[in-house]
Amino acid sequence: MAFVVISDFEELRLYDASLRPDPQHPGVGLIFSYRYTDYLASEALANLWTLAREAVRAGALEALLKHSAKDKRHRVLVDQAFLADLSGWREQLAKSVYKLHPALEASDLNSAVQVMLDRLIFIRLAEDRRVWPARQLHNLADSWQAGKRRSLAEALSALFREVNRQLDGEIFLPHPSEQLTWDETLLARIIHELYPPNSPY
Repeated sequence: MAFVVISDFEELRLYDASLRPDPQHPGVGLIFSYRYTDYLASEALANLWTLAREAVRAGALEALLKHSAKDKRHRVLVDQAFLADLSGWREQLAKSVYKLHPALEASDLNSAVQVMLDRLIFIRLAEDRRVWPARQLHNLADSWQAGKRRSLAEALSALFREVNRQLDGEIFLPHPSEQLTWDETLLARIIHELYPPNSPY
């Protein structure tokens, strides 16, 4: 099981992190929450004690979990959920590229799709870590959907070249995938799914 403790010392929250987050319902997975004014109440003290090393080692956190069939069905580690989404995006991109380029060898098709996904996810993580300006991918997809850009793929290629120039990342070196035609509607949707409120991560 995976648990997350979030605290700014004024408030402390314990979450079951194996339930898929829902940006529309931030209480999903919340096990308990206390403000500092409640820390000394008997219920709060009992629950906070479950965070002690000895209590965690003895299984106190697992005892707090709901064990209904519904909760068990929805319980999946975040990395497993992300890998499932990644597999879905890979399959959708591969099918769309194959439709546009049926003569492409399977190895070249797989390489192109993997490079595109690697680049999108790298930039998204760099944005989250403030290594790269926030929401650049999202803004490119929005501009294309609003008709302000002729080609999303061309805008992405320009961004990839800039990332390579500034961060010198190996996955941004020139690649044959840049010469392919992409389903830009699908690319925009995948990009949007990497951001809140569409992304649960």
